[in-house]
Order: sequence, then C-alpha cells, then structure tokens
Amino acid sequence: MVLKYYQQFKQTYLAVDCVTFCFTGEDLEIGELALLIKDIVGYNGNIVHDLSKPDGTPRKLMDVSKLHNLGWKHGINLQDGLKRVYSDYAAN
Repeated sequence: MVLKYYQQFKQTYLAVDCVTFCFTGEDLEIGELALLIKDIVGYNGNIVHDLSKPDGTPRKLMDVSKLHNLGWKHGINLQDGLKRVYSDYAAN
C-alpha cells in the first residue's frame, strides 16, 4: 500500500523540479526558526514579535515514527536543508 502511494507521489511530484519537506521529528520554536532563517539569508535587521497577536498552536511537532518504522529517516537536517533551498533560490 505504501508503495502504491509512493508511486503516485513520484509520478506527480518528482517528475518536476520541486522540494519535498519531510519532517525530522525535532521540535523548534518559531522564534528559533526565524533566527535560523535570518542567519542563513544574511538578514541584518531585527525580528520583531507582535505579542498582541494570538500564539497559535503551542506545538507543531510531526510524529515521524511511522516513517521510521518503514525504514525511512531524514538525511538532511533542517539547517542544511534551508541552506540548500535558499542557495538554489538565490541562484535562480
């Protein structure tokens, strides 16, 4: 069954240039992510948080145990993946 869905995914998405995000199962706060992206893109300004707005969902951690049980594990950490995507974006 998994193979069937993978074949559909492969035909639909891997036939074109695209980036596929599969989560690592590691938790990261939005502020930490913002600082990571700021560092990668070389932004020197300040990041301002509007604390008058709702916080949203406290955690958005994806459970990757099913993927791990199928034998798949991410090969690129978030920081390296973001660097690669930004580098490709900047080059094109």
